[in-house]
Amino acid sequence: MEFYLMNIGSEPYIIQVGDRVAQLVVVKEEREKEEWAFEQVEKPDTEPFPLTINENTLVLNDNIQLRSFEKIKIPTGFKVKIPDDSVLFVNISIDLSNQGVYLSNGTGVIDSDYYDADNEGHIYLVIENLNAHSLEIKSGETLATTTVKTFSAPPDDEPKQQKRTGGRGSTGK
Repeated sequence: MEFYLMNIGSEPYIIQVGDRVAQLVVVKEEREKEEWAFEQVEKPDTEPFPLTINENTLVLNDNIQLRSFEKIKIPTGFKVKIPDDSVLFVNISIDLSNQGVYLSNGTGVIDSDYYDADNEGHIYLVIENLNAHSLEIKSGETLATTTVKTFSAPPDDEPKQQKRTGGRGSTGK
């Protein structure tokens, strides 16, 4: 298996021996929508961005202006309840990726234990404009799509015993 890494930042990034650079998940099948659900976060720590969730699609209810190479954090106001043997994948819409807009972590991966995280499981999206020009994402456009899939853990994988405390990059913490 080969991995190719790309640093899109302006600063050098050093990967040291022992750093985790990838997390592999063996995906088995897609979950039916009846088996999982988005819910409003009761007391969001940040004012949610105006989004609507239609089935598995996050749709903007307001315009977003993105300057050249700008990165913004979008609080969705939603959390997701999924079975323990499942994971939610969040992908930027094809239309936006064709315009050079991406999720900063490529594909968002949300585990079932994130539902009870310290931030109430509030899902955030961090998007980046990788263009040398500004652009506007208009109200009504699809921002991202989601799928929930079951997975198989490696045989030597030990379940976490502690409560999830963070969001992006908190797996294993």
